[in-house]
Amino acid sequence: MNYILKENRIVYYNDEKTVEDAIVEALIEGPKAEGRSRAILSTVKLIGTRVEDGICYVELSKEFFNENAQGSAGGGMALGTLTNSLLDRDNIE
Repeated sequence: MNYILKENRIVYYNDEKTVEDAIVEALIEGPKAEGRSRAILSTVKLIGTRVEDGICYVELSKEFFNENAQGSAGGGMALGTLTNSLLDRDNIE
């Protein structure tokens, strides 16, 4: 059975990298805790993020759509981790 587990991480950002970028990059990097599997494959690249009117737009490389299409469960897990992680931000609804 697959399910999403929360993992608290410290991410670093600055004037050139937003906190949303750092969150997505950490998800692509994969979990630090032993025994956990990544939801987004390491071949996926972050192109960019932006937040407008409380909505976070995430642009990922085509590998996200090609390689995370591991059936509806794999794709749903990837989208779920992105959604849950970004919704922890106060500026995203």
